[in-house]
Amino acid sequence: MTVAEALERLRAQGGRVTPQRRALMELLARARRPMSAPELVETLRRQFPDMAADTVYRNLQGLVTLGAVEVFHMPEGADRFEWVTYHHHHAVCLDCGEVLCLEPCQEEQMPQAPAGFRPVRHEFQIFGYCEGCASETGGTEVPAR
Repeated sequence: MTVAEALERLRAQGGRVTPQRRALMELLARARRPMSAPELVETLRRQFPDMAADTVYRNLQGLVTLGAVEVFHMPEGADRFEWVTYHHHHAVCLDCGEVLCLEPCQEEQMPQAPAGFRPVRHEFQIFGYCEGCASETGGTEVPAR
C-alpha cells in the first residue's frame, strides 16, 4: 500500500490527516526495516519536538486497523511496526534483535487449515541468531519461551 492509498482510505473512514500522522506514515513507508514505537517517537520528535508518545502509539494502532501497518511481537523488547508493501515473513535474531525480511510465502507452501476454519491472515516468524551473533556466540543457546 502506498502512503497516498493509506491517506485516501483514512479519509474515506472519516479520519483526519494531521502533519504528525502523515509524517509517521511517510517514515514507516521509507524505513528499510521494522521499527519499534520508541524508535519512531525519537525520530518524529526531531520534526515535532512536542509530540507525545501516546500520539504515536494511538496512530500506530489506527494504521494497523487501517491495514497500512503490520505489528509483530518480539520475544523480548518492544513490538515492531512495518509498512505493508507486500506480504512476507521475518527472521528475528534472539541476541541483537535484528529483523530480517524473508521472501514472500507461496500459497501452496502454507499448511492446510482445519475443515470449517476460514483463515483471514497468517503470520510466521523464525527465531534464531543472525550471522554476526552466531559467529560471536556460536548461536546455540535456546532461550526459555
